Amino acid sequence: MNQEFLGFLSRLSLLAKSANETNSILHRVFRMELVFWVAVILLALLVARSRARWFRRIEQSFLRIARHRHRAVLGVFLGALLLRAALLVFLPIPVPAVHDEFSYILQGETFAAGRLTNPVHPMAIFFETFHVNMWPTYQSMYPPAQGLVLALGILLFGHPWWGVWLSMAIMCAVVCWMLQAYMPPHWALLGAVFCVLRFDIFSYWINAYLGGAVAAAAGAVLLGTWPRLRRNPCIPYGLLFGFALIVLANSRPWEGLVCSVPCTIAALAWLFRERRRFSLIFRKAVVPVVVVLILGAAFMLYYNWRGTGNPLEMPYIADQMRYHITKPFIWEKRNPIPHYDHPAMRRVYVYWELPSYLMLRYPQGRLELFYQRCLTYYEFYFWPAVLLLIPGFLIACRSRRLRLLPITALMVILGVFVEIYPPFAQYAAPALACFIAVMLVGFRAMRAWSIRGRRIGLAMSRAFILLLAVWFAVRTGEQLIDPYHFTYEEGAPRQEIQRASIVSRLDRLPGKQLVIVHMSPSFGDYRDWVYNKPDIDASHIVWARDMGPANRSLLQYFHDRTVWWVDQSDGMMALRPYTPADSQ
Repeated sequence: MNQEFLGFLSRLSLLAKSANETNSILHRVFRMELVFWVAVILLALLVARSRARWFRRIEQSFLRIARHRHRAVLGVFLGALLLRAALLVFLPIPVPAVHDEFSYILQGETFAAGRLTNPVHPMAIFFETFHVNMWPTYQSMYPPAQGLVLALGILLFGHPWWGVWLSMAIMCAVVCWMLQAYMPPHWALLGAVFCVLRFDIFSYWINAYLGGAVAAAAGAVLLGTWPRLRRNPCIPYGLLFGFALIVLANSRPWEGLVCSVPCTIAALAWLFRERRRFSLIFRKAVVPVVVVLILGAAFMLYYNWRGTGNPLEMPYIADQMRYHITKPFIWEKRNPIPHYDHPAMRRVYVYWELPSYLMLRYPQGRLELFYQRCLTYYEFYFWPAVLLLIPGFLIACRSRRLRLLPITALMVILGVFVEIYPPFAQYAAPALACFIAVMLVGFRAMRAWSIRGRRIGLAMSRAFILLLAVWFAVRTGEQLIDPYHFTYEEGAPRQEIQRASIVSRLDRLPGKQLVIVHMSPSFGDYRDWVYNKPDIDASHIVWARDMGPANRSLLQYFHDRTVWWVDQSDGMMALRPYTPADSQ
């Protein structure tokens, strides 16, 4: 107990010191952007002096391609698919490393097997793990959208990553389609190309299983459907509008909600203004939306009922009530510390969740949370174009046609800033298309900038694209050299590689295998290896927690398996045959 208390105090002191460090990193990244813009200005001076015929030829070719809207969307989709597939030689299919990934993969494998959930295992206590419900049924705690995408990859190509691959290409294509509704087609295509190069190569959205693309695509569909539905009320657009709302609710429920509020309010206001066409709009737009929402809500209630036994209780809520100390939002009071059957689980929730909650009670902790969010979303979405956001935001807010985009972006940013958990970029995914659109508006304003009749903005825009292309190439090259550089934080690759190595070794052995994972109570890493397939008994490899003398019941149940032992906390993480002494 003394070790646990010391560990808790150590984590608390680290959090207390981290605000200044995060602030320093944020300022350093912002200084790097200023350096980037200085380089843009210097390069623009050189570009302005050159005739730049090749620039004009490239831009004219780009205009011809973008003019064919449907072909442009299809080209973005195929380009995103082929580009990442071509890099598989250097960037192979990623191995899951963190809790959320294993949980999503369990969900995808469950759906691919034709089930919504799995029955409780008799030895469930040995398989308890993070973000997975073992009771009242065995399933992932997450909403089903990402799991359905992974299931599609399993059914079509035999591996869940191919679902990620498809969803990223769909996201990029849908972003292009959405932008076409708000700006000229060549600007929409430029934003889609940026989306492909920024997110489809080196971001963790494509190199992990944590999601992001599904919610981003749903947000783009919603925002792209709205202006088309207003211009041409019809059943297909009504179905798309409702479908986007359902996908948002089943991918990022909270962020999807705040993303959909501005668009929904605008749609309702339009409906009541159009009194002369009310009957037509109601029949061709409102009815399809309502039908899709009813069907989607029925599925969600049924999914909840199958998973938790209560149609109104999401699996996420069931997991929160059983394991979590803190609640999702900063204004909520925490739960009492529950009883944990395994030190590994208690350590994560007590050492990593509770200190964050306690720090938020003090100004320094709130400042740390603010810096973390600014750094996470700035680096992932905006760098090095955050300086374009200010003019883009102001111009878009003054435009009646574009006003919905900055409002939606601001709503989502506010929504993620009131969450208590450490930030991840996929939280703000529903607003991805809005972020790109606002930056494009700022970029268009910069391109039109002139001084004394000289189009300095044209040269700056060309210099910006050149330097951005160089940055994309450098980032891609860095990941080709080190595939883990942008995917996980320090320490994760060793954990995932060792587990994958054990899986590879055991897969080559005949017969079924059981791996008992021991973890020292003082072990400081929060990663975990105890994740299993949906059908545990039929799995070639079963991962179980070490429970000391209680292991006898586990060994008796899996008497027909070869039993192995691994100490995840000893540094070597070496696999060896299990002996009775290991249960002492």
